[in-house]
Order: sequence, then structure tokens, then C-alpha cells
Amino acid sequence: MILTALLAAAPGAATVNLQERAAPPGPVTLTACTLLTADEIEAALGRADLATPRRAITLPNGGTDCRFFGQGLGDVRVLLDPPNANEDFALRGKILKDEGATYQPVEGLGSGAYYWDDRLQVFVGKRTFTLWVNRTDKTESAGKVREALIALAKKAIEKLRR
Repeated sequence: MILTALLAAAPGAATVNLQERAAPPGPVTLTACTLLTADEIEAALGRADLATPRRAITLPNGGTDCRFFGQGLGDVRVLLDPPNANEDFALRGKILKDEGATYQPVEGLGSGAYYWDDRLQVFVGKRTFTLWVNRTDKTESAGKVREALIALAKKAIEKLRR
């Protein structure tokens, strides 16, 4: 609801629009930009350079894509697929193998997870999400990225299971 306040101090006074900030009723719909926060990502990676994204981009499949831009130190990307992504995830190992990617299954995350090229894709419930760090020479090591993405995936899994 937009509330309009008239400033009546002088003739031709300005009009000011105030937007009500009440929380929407019911549960929050998760998007790639609300699955994890910039603060959570920075804490896991030991960084302090990520910008809070403006909004999630809706993908053709109904999923969402979100980029947390770094200040010259590489970006972090979160993809959240729509519900019923189990068929796509079931093919992930085959797709990675066919592409010649070096990947590893990751135990203990959701119903399954794969790690490759600074990316972690996790299947939980009926959703799949992917976390990706675009590393530069100035940022974290591959081992640190893997460790951070696994920690972040655990936080994301908690939110998806609520």
C-alpha cells in the first residue's frame, strides 16, 4: 500500500510517497538471493567484499539465479532450481562425466551432492541448488572454497527443509 503525505506548509507543497514496510503474511518464498546472505557467504569464505544483490533473476525453468559481486576478488553465484528437479539431478553425474569434468560426489549433503570446478550442486527434498565461487589468484584456495561451499550448503539445506 502506498501512503501519500501532503506537506501543506506552502502553496504548491511537495507530495512525498511513503511505502509501508510491513512483512508479508505467511512463509517467505526462497529465491537464490534469499537462500544465503552476503554475510553468511563472507563468513564462510573469510571475505568482506561481497555486495548484497539487488534481486534474483528468474530463469526460463522457473528457478532463480543470484550473483554476489566481489570487489575485484571474484563473485559468488547461487542458483536455486524449481521444485521437482530430481530428474535433472539424477543426470548430473552422467552429464559431468560426458563433459569430461573432474567431479566428486559429496556425502552427507541432502539426498546427493557433486563438487567440481569450485561448484557444489546439492539435491534436497524436491529442489536442487548450486553454489559457485569465481575465484581469482587473489582469493581463497580451492580447498578453502570446497570447505566453505559445504558449510554454506548445510545452511541452505536447513532453510529449504523449513
